[in-house]
Amino acid sequence: MLAGFDLLKIDGEGLRERPLVDRRKALVNLLRRRPNGIVLSDEISGGSDILAQVCQFGLDGIVSKLRVSPYRSGRRQEWVRQNAC
Repeated sequence: MLAGFDLLKIDGEGLRERPLVDRRKALVNLLRRRPNGIVLSDEISGGSDILAQVCQFGLDGIVSKLRVSPYRSGRRQEWVRQNAC
């Protein structure tokens, strides 16, 4: 199974300049077609207890993103990867 969290292009239209919240809306609409094996990743918010929960589930970590940020390749201050354990 593949968990999608962002959508950069659809039907030939580039979405990179749009905010993450808009790109996720487009992804939700795309996944309504129910492609086999692809699901929408959960979007969570909260405090430091989230990393502890992620660790309890045996996951590696999370990526924190600003919902209003456009997509930019490479490491950015708007997107931060945090290890859980």
